[in-house]
Amino acid sequence: MTGMPWLTALIIIPLFGALSMVIVPEGGLIQARIHAAVAAGLTLVLSAVMLGQFDRSSGAPQFVEHAGWATSVGLQWSVWADGISIWLIMMTTGLFALAVLYLCFKTPDRPRAFLALILFAEVGLLGLFCAGNLVLFYVFWEAMLLPFYFLIGMWGGQGRAFATMKFVIYTMVGSLFMLVSIVSTAVVAQETTGNFTFDILALRNVAYTRPESIWLLAGFLIAFVIKLPLWPFHGWLPDAYRTAPIVVVGLLAALVSKAGVY
Repeated sequence: MTGMPWLTALIIIPLFGALSMVIVPEGGLIQARIHAAVAAGLTLVLSAVMLGQFDRSSGAPQFVEHAGWATSVGLQWSVWADGISIWLIMMTTGLFALAVLYLCFKTPDRPRAFLALILFAEVGLLGLFCAGNLVLFYVFWEAMLLPFYFLIGMWGGQGRAFATMKFVIYTMVGSLFMLVSIVSTAVVAQETTGNFTFDILALRNVAYTRPESIWLLAGFLIAFVIKLPLWPFHGWLPDAYRTAPIVVVGLLAALVSKAGVY
C-alpha cells in the first residue's frame, strides 16, 4: 500500500464513529448526535476531496490500495475507485450525511444503537463500491445488509417481524448463490491460468467459456436482482418499505438498490 490510503480512511471513519457509540453514556443523546454527525461529515468531506482529485480523463482504477493478507488463497485488502464507483461513493456519503442530519433533529428511541447501525450501513456500502477483491465484495455485501435487518426489526412498525424474516430469507438465498459463484470464478480461473485469485482486475483477463460465463453470471444476478429488486424477486420490498422507519426506507431505495445495479 503506497501513498495516502484514501479509501481505507473513507471506510474507517464511519466505522470508528459507529464503534464510538460504546463510550457514549446511556441517555447521552447530544453526544450520540455529535459522534454520528462528525463521522458522517468527515466522510463526506473526504469523499469530496477524492472527487476533486479524481482524473476523469483516465479509465484506469484510481486510489488503488493493496495489502497482503492470505495471498496464497487469493485473499487481500484491495480497494480502488473508477469512474462509476467514485460517483456512487460520493452519493453514499452525501445521503448518509443527510440521513444523520435528519436524525439529529428526529432521533428515534435508543439513539446510540440506531445511529451506530446507520454508520455501520455506510461502512458496508462504501466498502462494496470500492472493493477490488471478490471476497471483500462479498464481505461488504453482507455487512451492508446486517444493519438494515436490525433497523427494520427493532424500529419498524406493525408487522416488522414478518418483514424482517422475508428480508432475511430473500437476501440470504441471493447471497448463497453469489458466494458459490465467487468461489467458482476463482476455481475456473485457476484451471485456465494456474493462478488462484479473487482480484477483480486479474479476473477480467480470464477467458471463460460460454457455459461457464452463463452459470457464473446467473449466480451473481440472482443476488443482484433481489437487491434491485426486480420482479419476481421483489417479494421482500413491500413489507420492508411499509414497516421500516422513513430514513431507512430512503436509504434502501436510494442506495441499497443501486448496489444491485452496480
